[in-house]
Amino acid sequence: MKKIQILTIAFILLIGISACKRAEDEIEDPQDEIIEETTIDLVLDGKTDYVIVYPEQSDEMIRQHAVTELTTFFQQATGIELDAKSDKNLTYSEDQKYLSIGKTSLLASSGIDVSQSLGESGLKVVTKGQSVFMFGDTRFGTLYSVYEFLEHQFDFEVFAVDEIYINQNVDNLKLLDFNVTDIPTFQYRLGSYGELWYGSTFTRRMRMQTNNDIWISLGGLTYHNFFATVPPAQYKEEHPEWYSADGRQLCLMTDPEGLKEVVVNQMKTYISNNPQANNVTFTQEDYNLWCENETSRELKAKYGTNAAEMIIFLNLVAEEIDAWLKVEDPDRDVKLVMFAYHKTEDAPARYDEATKSYVPIDDDVVLNDNVAVIYAPIFSAHYYDYYHEENINTADTLRKWSALTDNIYLWSYGTYFLNYLAPYDIFNSVQGKYKFAEEMGTQYMFDQGQYNQSIGTDWFRLKQYIIAELQWDVDQDMNTLVDKFFTNYFKDASEDMKSYYDSYRAWYAYIAAEKGVNGYVTETNMISRELYPRNVLMEWMGHIENAYESIKHLENTDPILYRQLSDRITLESISVRYLLVELYEIYYSETEYILMVEQLKLDATKLGVVLFNEFNTVDSYFNKD
Repeated sequence: MKKIQILTIAFILLIGISACKRAEDEIEDPQDEIIEETTIDLVLDGKTDYVIVYPEQSDEMIRQHAVTELTTFFQQATGIELDAKSDKNLTYSEDQKYLSIGKTSLLASSGIDVSQSLGESGLKVVTKGQSVFMFGDTRFGTLYSVYEFLEHQFDFEVFAVDEIYINQNVDNLKLLDFNVTDIPTFQYRLGSYGELWYGSTFTRRMRMQTNNDIWISLGGLTYHNFFATVPPAQYKEEHPEWYSADGRQLCLMTDPEGLKEVVVNQMKTYISNNPQANNVTFTQEDYNLWCENETSRELKAKYGTNAAEMIIFLNLVAEEIDAWLKVEDPDRDVKLVMFAYHKTEDAPARYDEATKSYVPIDDDVVLNDNVAVIYAPIFSAHYYDYYHEENINTADTLRKWSALTDNIYLWSYGTYFLNYLAPYDIFNSVQGKYKFAEEMGTQYMFDQGQYNQSIGTDWFRLKQYIIAELQWDVDQDMNTLVDKFFTNYFKDASEDMKSYYDSYRAWYAYIAAEKGVNGYVTETNMISRELYPRNVLMEWMGHIENAYESIKHLENTDPILYRQLSDRITLESISVRYLLVELYEIYYSETEYILMVEQLKLDATKLGVVLFNEFNTVDSYFNKD
């Protein structure tokens, strides 16, 4: 164990050195934006003259959600309930005091330049005269502009679904002189842990998006929807050539014109019925298989990958959809999206020695402007980022796809799908993965964690926070983000819980280097006594016990906060206690062991940890005997 302790200390130093190197050599920290106060009173003696204005012709997200969020948090900070009204018959003048949300008539008559493209999520907040204008090019950008205003004006920040900071008891406050433009690293950021996946209000407060915000579900399915689009029960008898011999995939290029007609008609219907989303997938069934007929084999032989067949077919569909939209809805930009996954993972590109870069094998496999690809490297070593030698193939594949299209979407991974209770360190790789993705021009990021787990152990909420923050701005200092989270989320227990986190990170670095734990998400042997010796687990439990002790003084002085912090500590203990009961039953008497298991089950149930893995419940684990 002395050797292990020395290695642990070495890896703590290594993590620190690596973090410093990445921050200094690869990430240029932007200067904090300086926003000066004006002489204008936003709040004076507990009162305000300001009124919210929103566009008369606006959707629910702006008219209700954005307005409600500004009203709610302004009242939390000041005790003042703002009035809100539409912009009907309103024009700008310098003496007005409005908080304008969206592209109102006030904004149109203000003289503020709105020509800059902000994309799907970018925002602007501008002070003009005595009014503030918050807007984006889309409803998402406009909503996020409200949070940007609150962040600067009241120090608003969301750490978890039940932990939001905002200044309180604000009786006097000067308006800030805003001139803020903020365009995120990734325009689309899909919430990938349960509270983000199932939520909407919390998800949007984290400046992330839900599945329905982004995707048009073709055939009722967002992913793996070949058969939802072209149901075998409806078409196979008349068109058996459309289906692979094993019945598990479509054969796209055997009768491309006939198949295209069905797919195009389906897409037109779903695009028309979903006016708010602008991405629609047409993606293979979730098997690592492809059509093996003569046409498919010839295309693979020519291009070296089944992805070529997918690209060529989807380009044909995209031409039809593009022509249709130019007539039916010329202002709408809809992307048709394919998977680079399993048999279509590799891109039909070759390395060109003259340019020292990847180029398309030929023009037929260059994606049309309205076609995008989701690269989903499920077999990567996800403990490491894409700069690391363990992921050379992943990095090269992403480079290949970037040679074929500017519409790169990335689907990464960050959990053991066979065991949600086992430790899984995403923190070593997350920033580097996102930074590499940014360099490849990635527009969309989905970092799949425990998406179907409503709440989880093993730093579940910290992971949500870090992912949301870095997907918005990949160049933030991660150590600062982590410290800020612990301070706000664990409060009096933050020091002890941070000690547990630091030990956890160091130990994971050790087993990655010495035991080959690389973060393969389909791993079946993710826990063992070799990987998690009992003394390491008992050290972690010691930090957890110290955390309980650190909040004990709140039990009588602030029992509500005490219970909240106690539950948060307990939530993080579940993973460690699970390892103890799974690996070290021999160390306890029969009575002690039964009590440990029962308390673990009780705590998991009380806190809402429902799933043991992607498909099975915690109850099924406890009742396995």
